[in-house]
Amino acid sequence: MTEADYPNFPCQDGYLCGTGSESSTGTADCPKDKYCIAGVATYCPAGYYSTVTGLRAESECTACSPGKICPSYSVGIYDCVEGYFCPGLIIDEDDMTICPVGNYCPSGSPLPLMCEPGYYQDDTGANKCKVCTQGNYCPTSGLDAPTSCATAHEMFYCPTGSIYPQKCPIGYYIESD
Repeated sequence: MTEADYPNFPCQDGYLCGTGSESSTGTADCPKDKYCIAGVATYCPAGYYSTVTGLRAESECTACSPGKICPSYSVGIYDCVEGYFCPGLIIDEDDMTICPVGNYCPSGSPLPLMCEPGYYQDDTGANKCKVCTQGNYCPTSGLDAPTSCATAHEMFYCPTGSIYPQKCPIGYYIESD
């Protein structure tokens, strides 16, 4: 008998069928990060991934989540790098967005986070905010610079981390220049 005498049948979607496969389910489930149509494996497109085996169509690949990086042609995903944010479908570190002033971006940030009152950030690419320094106050979220206590209010003082200037307590005074 020749090869032409044997009937050939397509493999089932979701399975890997190498040369000489003897069943419709081939030799294995379609591997992670790939989908298999008629036994042929194809990588999920860039920005998509799969952590499970047996995908039968490209549409079963999962879109890269916000805060994550999904490199093309590799299994798995990893967190967006600190100091940057990843809004979604990020393929590699070149696609990340640097964290703007007034904000901070810890590892895995889908969006920048505004510095809270009492803190500020005057640099881009920060992974945490700076505490408002003594002699200054930071009254609102998202500040890129503190406000000087001395020039804003007489008879008030601002300890480290101040949200608002505080009145000098009874029995104390503020020395002016």
